[in-house]
Amino acid sequence: MRTPDGPVLNETTLADIQAIGDDMLAEIVALFVVDASPRMIRLHAAFVARAADAIRREAHGLKGGALSVGAARMADICQAIEHYAAQGHIDRAAALEDAVVPAFDEARGALEAVCRCRSTA
Repeated sequence: MRTPDGPVLNETTLADIQAIGDDMLAEIVALFVVDASPRMIRLHAAFVARAADAIRREAHGLKGGALSVGAARMADICQAIEHYAAQGHIDRAAALEDAVVPAFDEARGALEAVCRCRSTA
């Protein structure tokens, strides 16, 4: 498992998405942003309830969305949360909760910058 200090974006995944076209890149990023926000709210609620299955499920969904757009750091954090929750280590998972939103914000900013650069190129 990589550390949450890894790269913000996976350049290979991003290049694969960019090859599909600018419109598709913008659409995929927009879907990621729309999907992630309610998932992060549900993840927080699962932590408050200390519900390991719900934590694992929401972390897994966030990880999948992050991987689909190349948000590597966010995916790594969510993978660690998912792993700890699956093992019943809620406190270890909870120690990473505060890193999810900043990783999302960082990925969203980087992805939106890529979309802007591509649209002005």
